[in-house]
Amino acid sequence: MANPYLTDWNTTFNKANVAFAKDWNGGYNGDKAVGKIFKTEIADVITPSGVIGALSALDKVGEPKLATAKAFKAALDKFESEKKKYVAAVSDALALKLTVKEKSSDIRMPTPLKDVFPDSHRQLKILQTEVAAYSGRAANALKSALDSAKQAKIEAEKNKAKDAVKGADDAANAKLKKIADDAALKTFQLKFLTGFKSAMLKGAAAIQKMKATPDLATYNKEMNDGGRDISQNLLNIAKLKADPKFKSSSLAKKLPDPGALGQQLIPFANGAKRALAPTSTPQQVKAALDEFSTLYKQIAAQYKDALSGKIK
Repeated sequence: MANPYLTDWNTTFNKANVAFAKDWNGGYNGDKAVGKIFKTEIADVITPSGVIGALSALDKVGEPKLATAKAFKAALDKFESEKKKYVAAVSDALALKLTVKEKSSDIRMPTPLKDVFPDSHRQLKILQTEVAAYSGRAANALKSALDSAKQAKIEAEKNKAKDAVKGADDAANAKLKKIADDAALKTFQLKFLTGFKSAMLKGAAAIQKMKATPDLATYNKEMNDGGRDISQNLLNIAKLKADPKFKSSSLAKKLPDPGALGQQLIPFANGAKRALAPTSTPQQVKAALDEFSTLYKQIAAQYKDALSGKIK
């Protein structure tokens, strides 16, 4: 597997753990007791043994094929169970309020974690989006493996139907074209929704990593893949809705037209904003990240029914 899940996780988690340790050792405004309380409160976050075991099981199966789909699904089901527990622990941590004393006052007040330890708060959000991205990536890989049989069936039915067409006149050619078009639409419907969801989850994880470290190197690394798959999905929707062969299909009617969103995203997928110039200033990096984040939120809102599974 090109990018083992556990390797990816360890890289992300180890970076987060450095931020956590800095905060729980340093405390807040010199008050180390606050740091100790923070460490206790995030105990379930910093001991992700269930997630580690589940990701290791996915890696052991490897990239799923039809022959290994059953084993991969069992590993994915285990991961989904562990992810659910872990995301709950992270959500609890994000909602923490730590009782702290400001330097200018002896009064202690419950204060949101993001105001007490902002770096740790950001790393928690990264962990949250990262496990969600693994879920989408694995689900998409499994569906692709399972769909290989369905794809083969579509091709076989297409070829059988084409073989049954007799003659070479305009009527016969029209029948052949319709058979090919129907097969192409079935293939698109087979792959689209799961792939779109996976792309959006990957984009969300990239945004959190860039926000945590908003420098040029991180931006260029994460944006390399952060917007490309989303853009391709929007392009596919636009093609589906514009093509006379497909625009009357149920899926084409249900999916909103990307319109300007698709065009605005292109620079982040295959243009100048996918990798900013080496001379880019921190302000330019922030501006590009803010623009991408805004576009992402607009896309998520516009396609909420598709991403939630309401559109099938």
